[in-house]
This record gives sequence, C-alpha cells and structure tokens, in this order.
Amino acid sequence: MEADDNNQSTAESATAFDRILVHLRRVAEVKKLENWVPHKLNDRQREIRDQACLTLLNRHINGEILNRIVICGEKWILFDNRKRSASCLDPGSES
Repeated sequence: MEADDNNQSTAESATAFDRILVHLRRVAEVKKLENWVPHKLNDRQREIRDQACLTLLNRHINGEILNRIVICGEKWILFDNRKRSASCLDPGSES
C-alpha cells in the first residue's frame, strides 16, 4: 500500500490502521485517550440552553410529549461520536 494512493478504500485504510496498532503493541506501547474537558459556555450559550430545556420541560408538562415518544415502542440509541485525541505511551505510565 503506497502512502500517496488517493484511491485507497476504507477497508484498506482500516487494515493499515489495525496493522499499526499491532506493531505498537509489539513494542509495548498502548493507546491512551486524552481526558475530555468540557468547554466553558458564555452567558448567551447558557441562556440558549436554559431556554431550550425550559421549552422541552413545558411541552412535557402541558402535553406529556415525552411519554408519547418513549412509549411508542422504538428503540433509542445514543449516538455520540465525539473526537478524542490519543497518544501512545508505555504501559503503566501516566497520560
């Protein structure tokens, strides 16, 4: 597999990444995810979130909208695909 191959498939990329992880494990390196640090909200962002929460709460109280949604028999899956940086460290070392 060449580094400048722009037509590389996703499966080939995943295979290459898996190979890299195998080689790192052989030299006793482990992948450690960095700690997630929430960002600071400014006053306007906090106000928007508060307003959205109050609106949803009022809709629930007035029309029980949340009960209709949850009782409808659907399966709910949380899809939270946040990107986290990672680094390779020696086993047992602090991140």
